[in-house]
Amino acid sequence: MGSGKHEEYDRKSLLRAIIVGLAITAIMVFAGLGLLSFIPDKSEPQASSPVVSSSAPSSTTVSEDHIAMAHDISPGQAAFDNHSQVMRDRDIAAGNTAARATQERINQAMGGPVMFGPDTAMLTPEGEDKISRIAEVLRTDPAARIEIVGHTAVEIADPPLCLQLSRLRAEQVAIRIEMAGIEPSRVSAIGISHSDPRATAEASRRAEVMALAG
Repeated sequence: MGSGKHEEYDRKSLLRAIIVGLAITAIMVFAGLGLLSFIPDKSEPQASSPVVSSSAPSSTTVSEDHIAMAHDISPGQAAFDNHSQVMRDRDIAAGNTAARATQERINQAMGGPVMFGPDTAMLTPEGEDKISRIAEVLRTDPAARIEIVGHTAVEIADPPLCLQLSRLRAEQVAIRIEMAGIEPSRVSAIGISHSDPRATAEASRRAEVMALAG
């Protein structure tokens, strides 16, 4: 009986991994096509431009620019709806003693969100290490459930595609946690695009782990 349930979890995790892998490939292709439009045609002579010296922008300016850009470019209604759901889940968990205790253990184990590179949902070795620590917390607390929240910077000029990228980042973390032996029923994933930006684009490309109540 237990073996059959374990095999079912393995099949679900494998199917989820295949779907995520295909979606990651599609995102990378579309992102690459978008970048091609910014590459100048070397067959045409390029006009020379005068060299203008300028100081590098301050970190404050960079932060303000990214947050302003995230607010100016709407992530779309679906992202806002998902963000609202995440905020509701967070408020409910905040009123639950067990969920708060689980969140504290997760925060201590992770030491920060799982981070990603631009236009990708591929995990880094550091991200894999954090996921192992999350799984360990969940193994010591069999009743705990979590929600993985995927985020993006303003990195793809296509709201639906950006939302999909955020979802894929969350899915990648969820898949690895399930592969570490945690039941899929205890792990959910959601993407909210760039509806909750951080000070820089680099800091915004992340997946956060949130303990759920009940």
